Amino acid sequence: METFKAPEGINFSSPEVAASLLAPALCRVASFLQGIEAYGAHLEKYDDWWEHDGLHFRKGEISLHQLFESVKSPQALLSVMPGDSAVHVGIMPTSHSWYLRFYTEWDESGFEILGRFDVTIPSNLADRLRQEIFPTMPLPLIETDAKAYFARIQMR
Repeated sequence: METFKAPEGINFSSPEVAASLLAPALCRVASFLQGIEAYGAHLEKYDDWWEHDGLHFRKGEISLHQLFESVKSPQALLSVMPGDSAVHVGIMPTSHSWYLRFYTEWDESGFEILGRFDVTIPSNLADRLRQEIFPTMPLPLIETDAKAYFARIQMR
């Protein structure tokens, strides 16, 4: 099995929020990522267990259209979850230039879907993301060096 290597650059991560805020934020990020990749780019989907037990599994290809379908609503987000605690959905182009991760789950009372996401992009695209996404982002994003971010979240 090939070892997954997270991309280098800048990581932007959200706090845990209601999925009703998360879905539109992810749609904006997906639109931004669509502008980076050539039309028809191949994307890979992963079950990202880094925060669960440190593992990472490729689950096949996904199209940009399928990515948008996966993040369009709280229910869509919940339906694509792998099902284990702290196991994220990961999306990365075959160029490995960026990496998007997201996670949703029911709150403790079972009444609201909560979630969070992070996206890692090349450093040279960080200013563009800040200019295009931040002004309309419905939630705050925390900016971290990608290497430090992945070292912090990965279970060993």
